[in-house]
Amino acid sequence: MQPKSTVNRQVKTEIAGIAGLAFCGILVETSMNVTFPTLMGLFHTTLNNVQWITTAYLLAVTLTIVLADYLQRSFHYRIILTVSVLASFFGGVICAAALNLPMILLGRVIQGAGTGMALPLLFTIIMTQVPRQ
Repeated sequence: MQPKSTVNRQVKTEIAGIAGLAFCGILVETSMNVTFPTLMGLFHTTLNNVQWITTAYLLAVTLTIVLADYLQRSFHYRIILTVSVLASFFGGVICAAALNLPMILLGRVIQGAGTGMALPLLFTIIMTQVPRQ
């Protein structure tokens, strides 16, 4: 007979949702390189300029991960989760509606901030909400 799980359904759902958000953020980042030739033609710009889309995203992710400890001490994790989801969503909307390269950069920075909040939050929830045994 298997022991009953001590992790409630809400925590499992939160972990799955945050893991999905983090996965989508990393997937979008890695797949962005494929779009470079199309973006270069669409915006009539050089590869150096288009590479800033990925660079800005990764800088935003890194900066937000560095700030994660402060954010987690200052705000409840549900607030951070909500802001992370909203930032990822609205960053994607800005990118989809972008008419020029600076708009895409803005959207990607906002998406990066959302992903950067989700990654450490995932591990924090696992460490604090899931019992070791």
